[in-house]
Amino acid sequence: MSNYFKFLPSPERDWDSRTDAPLVSVCVITYNQQDYIRQCLDGILMQQTDFLFEICLGEDESTDETRVICQEYADKYPGQINLILRSQSDPARAEYTSPALFNWNETLKACKGKYIAICEGDDYWTDPKKLQKQVDFLEENDAYSLVFHSVDVQFEGDTVEENCFLHLRNGDYSVRDILLRWSVPTCSTLFRSAVLGQMPYSKEFVMGDIVLFLICAERGKLFCMNYNMATYRRHVRGMASSLPINLLIQHSREMRRYFPQVSCAIFDELESGILIARLSNLFHKSVFEFIKYFCFLLRRYKWVFFKVFAFWFFKSVWRKIERMVR
Repeated sequence: MSNYFKFLPSPERDWDSRTDAPLVSVCVITYNQQDYIRQCLDGILMQQTDFLFEICLGEDESTDETRVICQEYADKYPGQINLILRSQSDPARAEYTSPALFNWNETLKACKGKYIAICEGDDYWTDPKKLQKQVDFLEENDAYSLVFHSVDVQFEGDTVEENCFLHLRNGDYSVRDILLRWSVPTCSTLFRSAVLGQMPYSKEFVMGDIVLFLICAERGKLFCMNYNMATYRRHVRGMASSLPINLLIQHSREMRRYFPQVSCAIFDELESGILIARLSNLFHKSVFEFIKYFCFLLRRYKWVFFKVFAFWFFKSVWRKIERMVR
């Protein structure tokens, strides 16, 4: 156990996930995260629970020492860590626009627990009772399909320091919250594995977590615990930060197709938010690059900018009418 945490490690367990059924599977995907993966795995292994849990660790053939570290942990905890070694030459990867999504989907399919928790390789858990608290909640509340919690945000490198999870409070959250407020930190989630049977798999998707959360919202309610029990790391190598804007817009359009029950206005607002966020990040780096990129986006995504303007205009008019009526 590394010295990242002041908690004592969990006692040695006399069970084997290869033969004994765990109540919880922890899904971890990792690629080129040699500086982070130990902290991630240690945060999971320190969990103190009254149930069995396994770690399904999908290593995506990293070019650094990530695979060596994962193998070291799998050798140390052979009954608890199911290490799945991916190959970049696997022909099945051709079905996906995003390389990471192949590892995500296939590692989720390997999970055997009644519940599945997620902690991507660059994030980490900080509360040794995290899993126990979340499992207790879902066991006692059948109407809920997913439970998540507040997180701390750790900024690294050339990233805009904005904690987008400060608004999280105890209570239920909606589809609108998921899409527009980035309300669900992926490393904080625990959900019922039964929802995976409803998961759509499309090569046009580039991120799996939002799609998963929408499926959970279809199958039950979502609850946030107002405890900071994990740390979400923001850095330039993070997946959301590195994806081209055209893939993010493509992802949103594909979600429209698979989730027709979600209002088009929500997706319009999501896509405008994607553009604004990317422009905001660029503005912090270079005004010249910001102007150049803004002109490029205006040419390519005229319809999004028009909808943003129309939404802002009619909202302003409506507010004026409300004030006049009062």
